[in-house]
Amino acid sequence: MTSKRVTLDFVDGRFLGSNGDSEMELFRFEEGVTPVEALLMAAAACSVMDVNMILGKRKVDFNVMRVEVEAEKVDAPSRLESIHLRFASDAPREEMERAVRLSLEKYCTVINTVRGVARVTSEIVEA
Repeated sequence: MTSKRVTLDFVDGRFLGSNGDSEMELFRFEEGVTPVEALLMAAAACSVMDVNMILGKRKVDFNVMRVEVEAEKVDAPSRLESIHLRFASDAPREEMERAVRLSLEKYCTVINTVRGVARVTSEIVEA
């Protein structure tokens, strides 16, 4: 088991996150990345890191990788009901399918954390 630790400071109407090494501004009232958008970006980044690692281990070359994430939110209680990840890459489709499946079913911590609360789906499209 590993531990993760971050801090969040609310300063002058801004939310500043830090992991001790780096900082990022998440949200300024009515501007910037909201916490929900940050979660969706984290899901995409987590999965792309896995996919990149898996393709690299299999010596699959690619130049393009993009993930679009859409989510449906319900209001009572406020939560994400579904998250859909659309992967676009010039990697061979069979390799992408394998890598995405492994990421979303096994390796991606963010997806594994929200699965069960939100329905997670994916698709692969041409880059």
